[in-house]
Amino acid sequence: MAKQRINRELIRGLEGERLATLAQGDVPKLRDIYDDTLTGFGLRMRPNGSVSFVYRWSAPEGQQKKALGRWPAITVEEARAAAKSFIGRTDHKSDAMSTRVAKHERRVADARHCAMPTVGSYLDGDYRTYWLGTTRSETPEQNLKNIRRDFVDLLLKRLDEVTRPMMKKWIEARIAAGHKPTGINRTLGAIGGLFTHAVEHEIITSNP
Repeated sequence: MAKQRINRELIRGLEGERLATLAQGDVPKLRDIYDDTLTGFGLRMRPNGSVSFVYRWSAPEGQQKKALGRWPAITVEEARAAAKSFIGRTDHKSDAMSTRVAKHERRVADARHCAMPTVGSYLDGDYRTYWLGTTRSETPEQNLKNIRRDFVDLLLKRLDEVTRPMMKKWIEARIAAGHKPTGINRTLGAIGGLFTHAVEHEIITSNP
């Protein structure tokens, strides 16, 4: 298999060759070209001119191939980055044990990241069920409404995306708006209960 630097110039050159072949009345051939710097990263140009990016590697169980996407819906740069990300998480036959362990940890972190709920979904789901079943408040829904009202900017963020600087900025904005410390602390306590519940149930590993 030919190895060349995969970039937009190469694709344009391949397309020019394909059109020249058609102009001569011949049928273009299927072209498979692999990158000369990133091992396993390649492209396939079909006779009809469509181009797709692939990654080939030797896995412990044998040769494998993964489709990365079609050009131009995915750029060369995006395809190359996707291949590098995939390499960093996929076991290769040549990997040392320490490398495989590191890749496994990345895969576990990715799965956890994808499963992480947003503040809003957790508020309406597990935390709401817990709160309504344990609170002695005579207006249990009000606590949940207050969180939605006062932290509207956080509702679409994942639980692990909320940081201490975000909360500090929120406190500073409330103080600047003239809110009393007692009210600020009460509201912080409300959302703090949500994050404490998430930590206790190992949804996240630390408080915001």
